[in-house]
Amino acid sequence: MNGSVNIYDQEYKSRSATEDWMMPSENLVRALKLCGLNRPLKNNSKALDFGCGDGRHSEWLIKEGFGVCSTDVSAEAVKASRIRLDSLGLLSKADLRQIENIQEISYFKKEFDLIVAWELLHWLGTKQKWQSFFDEALKNLFLEGAIVFTMPTENHFLLPNAKLVNKCYVINDQVNFFDKSEKTQEVSLYAPPLQKMKNYFKSLGLKQLYLARFEHGREGSKASLEVRSGYYVFVLCKA
Repeated sequence: MNGSVNIYDQEYKSRSATEDWMMPSENLVRALKLCGLNRPLKNNSKALDFGCGDGRHSEWLIKEGFGVCSTDVSAEAVKASRIRLDSLGLLSKADLRQIENIQEISYFKKEFDLIVAWELLHWLGTKQKWQSFFDEALKNLFLEGAIVFTMPTENHFLLPNAKLVNKCYVINDQVNFFDKSEKTQEVSLYAPPLQKMKNYFKSLGLKQLYLARFEHGREGSKASLEVRSGYYVFVLCKA
């Protein structure tokens, strides 16, 4: 995941300097509202924003009434999130921490009612780390708590990404890129097909509350209105 850390350190360092904050994802908000999970179902409900980035979803969750724990592997992302929440007077309602590995979720010593991992899990890079996220999430999730997350669709990596990709190859659901900014830095992503993911979630005893697909134009594409990549949105419940 070192290549992706470098990429996001650069992005969030720039964003902190300009306070060019991203808005909460409409697809996340829609999914949680449709499942009735956008507001806390009990007092002192806690949400984990795993891979918080610049804090766009941490901000939204706090405003909806959750106590929020925000983590990111990028120190610059945590800094950006801290600056954002502080500027809105929300910092006292968030517990922010840079983490080096998935197991550090347990640092918070809390059980969560909601875990958000938006446009992130494929960056974990390997099947082992990807599965470790769900193992740790289940350990730290209340009974009937939910996980909302995205995973790339099957065609996502078949399209040219001018921002990131110079060369791409796929072996056993692991997608390997060479990051242009690092020249020799290989960036590995993990992206299994939909049915394989659904079978795995079923084996964990997770109940599917919501599954949808959204698409967006690929930045840098000359045919951005026609060439599109996409993500699956999952909401899974700990039954």
